[in-house]
Amino acid sequence: MGVGRAARQRGNMFNDDADRARAVDGQDIASRQQAQAVRNARKHFFAGIPRLNDVVDHSRMLERNYLESEIILASAPCSWLFCMALAISFVSKVPTPVEKILRTNHLGLHHISLPAVTLAEMYDCCNDYIHSRFHRHTSYNKNCGDDEFEDDEDAAHFLTEEEMLRLEHLHCEMATFDTNVIDPDEEDFCVGMGEHPPIPSLAQFRKELVDHASDPNSLYIFNFDPYVIEENEVRLKSNMAESEEEAAAILAAMRHTKETKGCFGILLDFNVVQRTVTFGVPHMTVQQYEQTEEGGEEVHANLERYSSVFANLILEEHTVSMQTLYDSLVQIDFFSKLSRGFVRVFISEDFAPKVESIFPLFVVDGSSAGGLMTNLLDVKIAPHILGLAMLHHLTITFLLTDSARRKQSSRNLLSKVNVCDVKLRGIPLTKIIQQLSLPLSVIVTGSEKSSVATAFVWYLFFLQQLQVQSDVRLGLVLPERRGGAEDGQPNIYEEEFIDHLRIVVESKSVMLIGFNLNRALNVRISERKEPAHFAIVIGLDEERGIVRLADVNVKRFRKTWHIPLQRLYNATMGFGYMVASSDKKIIKSLNCKEFNDFALSQARFGLPPQVGVIQGRFEFPPGTYAVTVLADAVARLGYRSDVERFLNFSGFHYTYFLSKHMPLECATFVLQNYSHYALDDALTITPAHYCYHAGCLPAGEEDPYNNLVNPLHIIRTEEGFAEVINSALEDPENKILIVKYDWQIIRDVPAVWNGSYGGSYGIVVAYDKAAGLVTLSTGDAVPFYRVFACPLSLLFEAVCSWDPTDQRARGTILMEKKSQESNYINTKGFDMAHCLVHHPFKPIFSSTCSCLALATTEMMQNIQSPQLLGGAPLAVEDEDETKRYKRYNNIFSAEDFLYALPSFNVHDWEVKAQSEYSIVDMANMAFLALKLPLVAKDMLQEHPELLEDAAAFTEACRGVSGLLTITLIAYDTDKLHGLPGSSAGIVNRVATLDDEEDENDPQVFKGEGAGTVQLVEGDPARWGMLVERTIEELMAATTAIILIEEVMGDEEGEEQ
Repeated sequence: MGVGRAARQRGNMFNDDADRARAVDGQDIASRQQAQAVRNARKHFFAGIPRLNDVVDHSRMLERNYLESEIILASAPCSWLFCMALAISFVSKVPTPVEKILRTNHLGLHHISLPAVTLAEMYDCCNDYIHSRFHRHTSYNKNCGDDEFEDDEDAAHFLTEEEMLRLEHLHCEMATFDTNVIDPDEEDFCVGMGEHPPIPSLAQFRKELVDHASDPNSLYIFNFDPYVIEENEVRLKSNMAESEEEAAAILAAMRHTKETKGCFGILLDFNVVQRTVTFGVPHMTVQQYEQTEEGGEEVHANLERYSSVFANLILEEHTVSMQTLYDSLVQIDFFSKLSRGFVRVFISEDFAPKVESIFPLFVVDGSSAGGLMTNLLDVKIAPHILGLAMLHHLTITFLLTDSARRKQSSRNLLSKVNVCDVKLRGIPLTKIIQQLSLPLSVIVTGSEKSSVATAFVWYLFFLQQLQVQSDVRLGLVLPERRGGAEDGQPNIYEEEFIDHLRIVVESKSVMLIGFNLNRALNVRISERKEPAHFAIVIGLDEERGIVRLADVNVKRFRKTWHIPLQRLYNATMGFGYMVASSDKKIIKSLNCKEFNDFALSQARFGLPPQVGVIQGRFEFPPGTYAVTVLADAVARLGYRSDVERFLNFSGFHYTYFLSKHMPLECATFVLQNYSHYALDDALTITPAHYCYHAGCLPAGEEDPYNNLVNPLHIIRTEEGFAEVINSALEDPENKILIVKYDWQIIRDVPAVWNGSYGGSYGIVVAYDKAAGLVTLSTGDAVPFYRVFACPLSLLFEAVCSWDPTDQRARGTILMEKKSQESNYINTKGFDMAHCLVHHPFKPIFSSTCSCLALATTEMMQNIQSPQLLGGAPLAVEDEDETKRYKRYNNIFSAEDFLYALPSFNVHDWEVKAQSEYSIVDMANMAFLALKLPLVAKDMLQEHPELLEDAAAFTEACRGVSGLLTITLIAYDTDKLHGLPGSSAGIVNRVATLDDEEDENDPQVFKGEGAGTVQLVEGDPARWGMLVERTIEELMAATTAIILIEEVMGDEEGEEQ
């Protein structure tokens, strides 16, 4: 009986297993069908974009820079933006061209020239767009103003009402591939709200793809290391080569190096069985390639629907193993010092809502301040210094009275040390550094536990310097456990910590909190003993136990992120936080007097000694910066010029100088600024680009070496380069030569490269003609590596190398002890720094729009008094409180003009000459959209004889006598700079030789002919800050003369 029962049980068990197996098979079949349907949908969507492999000439693939020079549009390498446009288009089913993202996010147009950004920046850009377009009615955005949102007109055109409702559930999230997770308990993560647990292993990555790759409403954007991918592909190709020579040629033709910045690609297919992933890297092309005719009706429907998204795009397609892709994702990004990862765009109704922010996010990120924004703060700056800058920015906006704002913004402006302060708007990082006299070595160090108390003492001193200490109350809290033990008794319990957070959030005070970075992120990303980081508390949800933080380093960790309350409490133990408030009762409620007194009593928390006081010689800061070489060069000519003093008188925010890249023309006008502000114009700075040489001869020249058609097509030779070097070295007390070279060319020659990463600028200190060796001094912090000898021929090759970012060749800068005062005499004082330039060291997308921004800013400053000073917010009465924090009323950017147009196309603006656009129509449309009392007139249309009569041309450049007018001139760059293209400038001075003036006075007249015209260049990073030419030269190059003037009463009535 027992045996029969057991048999029946076994039989039942087998039947259950069979039923379970059939159910699983059914599910597998259903899931496989769904996965195949999603794969087909992705295939049909991307089928309309030509593949790179189909359009290239394969016989030329081994040529250096073939793709970048003939196929891909080198001036718009922003694949990350195209990935975002494609992903949002695919998931939302709303055509989202890159222009729509730029306009909606009001992105600085320098982003178009960026080949890559960090993963955090990618997430923020994607999240900002989705927020603005689709989240108007979400609950956590109820405090946002209506002008933060922009409904998508295309959505109503292409989607049904049901599909429109789904857009509210469109989100994005970001995940890194950090492998060292401290606590692997996933329940501890704030899943949703844009957060995603790290992907610590290949198995977890596969699980992630299996879970979501078959979701029809989801798409991945990978941030990977392109060198790892290309190395894998090239190794396979070289293994199949028929000879060693062919294999060597294949390896030598690699496009990427280990130093290549990260790249972004979009998921095309995931094969579970073969464990391969296919992804595509979108590129904008020089010309439009025919889109595929295959694929049936669905492909053609997508082509028609998404034509604005697909236009001028090709996909560089890669199929690699999961292991290879994973290896490229775990690589540490040398810029952010973090692993790479992915951003996933998806639709989900289960997305956890974000914690509501107590401050408008466009204020937190600096957008409201009309200048430096958080996404431009360099990752190398110490977090507590970044934190002080953000703290003061929010203090200015929310805590100070109008009179205190004016006081702090104008304080010490007449003092020479802060002569540039009026130009440096936005996040007040440079103001903090200048007022505290912080040396660069302190600025770029990391933070530690004591940095919280240090920041408190420094900020108190800073407020005293500005004489607003009575307007802001400060409190410091230093939580710690007894003896520093993990389980020691805390001096601040969790309940008290929560009370402090609640007080800050309810009173809308500003809290800068320091914490253990590894513990806060639950990932070991820093090996430092005290991995301190800082953030501003902007939200608290006690019910869910979540705090929302605004990070001080958005390039690494996103603008805002969420953290469990308990984890934040544990992470801040041993570190601390400071609170700024306008109400002393708030500070008193923190019970922080003991902590305040402790911090103020400790000398170790005080300011470091001023560099200028203790130093008698030039000191090299840690790290490699172009500014080190520039300051060293000035010091070698006998002038006081430590790095800190040089930065203070440069006229630009500190953060721009910490980038490895600085265009030659930017280095030139930084030196000119220092000579002007600090040395009373004692130095003359002359740049020279080495664009044309034996390997790159100018077009249209039959005999370039003996009979130039265009005298600006200067052919550089090695002999001429040696003469320039000798000329500078013969008079070292009065001349010094700086060279900008491609350091990778030198690094690739083991016999020359000494292991230094001294940057791309060097000072020529010696030349041995017999040996053909040039000795350079770089900005390397290590003396052993700083000076090295380089063969003249190799250095000449490196100097002649084309810089794809600058869109010009590298070259030299000659500094001479000759006055440059004539550059500033009798000028109108126009300066590109007066308008809003998002990144002055990056090429300008449109020099015309840049000029219009400057002209409008200069005009409106005279027509209406600015309502703000030095970064303060508008103090206007408005029912909508968020509108009080909009940026300056009279300061404009190139983006304001481009985005005011009904439409624009990135490809056309990059490819076509500026002269092909009607500047007058564009300007007047923008004036109308921006509600400005200005009008632009085409002088050549009214007076075509201007380009034939020098006297009439001169008067046109002067503007209308007795009226406030500004003249904009568009010109052919080949005729003024010797390089094909077009640009524009604002007339800053017209100098002519009158009978009563001294013929020999260089300040009145320079050059031959009727006189000279000085232009403030619209694209200074490429063509220089000032361009001065004779009237005859400028006449020959001019393509348009635009007069901008105020609309008078009668004209305004006619316009309306």
